[in-house]
Amino acid sequence: MDTISVPLSSELAGRLLPLKDRLPEIIELGLRYLPEQPPPFPREQAEKLWEAAGLLIAREPGATYSAAPASKQRTPLQAGGKLASEIIIEQRGAKTMTTLQDLITELHTLDRELARYEEKYGLLSETFLAWYQSGEEPDDPAWVQDFALWAGAYQLRLRRQEKYRRLVTESLARHATPSRARPTLPVGAPA
Repeated sequence: MDTISVPLSSELAGRLLPLKDRLPEIIELGLRYLPEQPPPFPREQAEKLWEAAGLLIAREPGATYSAAPASKQRTPLQAGGKLASEIIIEQRGAKTMTTLQDLITELHTLDRELARYEEKYGLLSETFLAWYQSGEEPDDPAWVQDFALWAGAYQLRLRRQEKYRRLVTESLARHATPSRARPTLPVGAPA
């Protein structure tokens, strides 16, 4: 027999304690009333949303997707009068990135974070952001926070990437020497 630990509220634990010998029977009875099919994974739900928004095409000829319910216009998630994605950028973007290595490390961290969202919802960040900025909102309210975090992380990545390019260009310009001043060596000659 297997043992499963489940965190419970004090109130529920108090109600179940007198019935502890009958818990397997109670759980079995409860399982009979659960829907047989588990709810769709976020990615399956997201695919319906992306299909309804015209962002996906059928995977194979003749394949059809059931249409997702019409989306509603989004009132952007705000706090203190600011968009949530902007707050995320301010909080995470407050770090001073002074070296190329700092920027590279941050870019890789953001890439991993974005990859998790892209896998979970089945859409590349660039396409997602265009959809998100159009004002559409998912029907699942649990996704609103994820989408705000995703948008903020992608916008921050774009800013960090631009800063990286700027620092590289400045560094190359500082260290560049005129081509006439550089010694030229024949190919294969020892330096």
